[in-house]
Amino acid sequence: SVTPRTGRKHQIRIHLAHAGHPIIGDKLYGHDEDCYLALVEDRLKDEQRTKLMLPFHALHAGAVRFELTGEVFRFSAEPDERFASFLRP
Repeated sequence: SVTPRTGRKHQIRIHLAHAGHPIIGDKLYGHDEDCYLALVEDRLKDEQRTKLMLPFHALHAGAVRFELTGEVFRFSAEPDERFASFLRP
């Protein structure tokens, strides 16, 4: 569980990767420096796909709260079934 301090792009992904805990499925900040470029160039190897474990980031915001022009907005969402099934034992 993480609580970002700012809305900076990729903040959670970068900090977790730097701490040695990259997000499963993260092609940009994950385990393989070539992975993102390989994906973009359509040359992702089976070995890279295996390391990623998922074809998408295993990152989900269950709840988001922010204030804008004095009004508080709250949103919540359940994870996509593909993500939820990955988490189930």
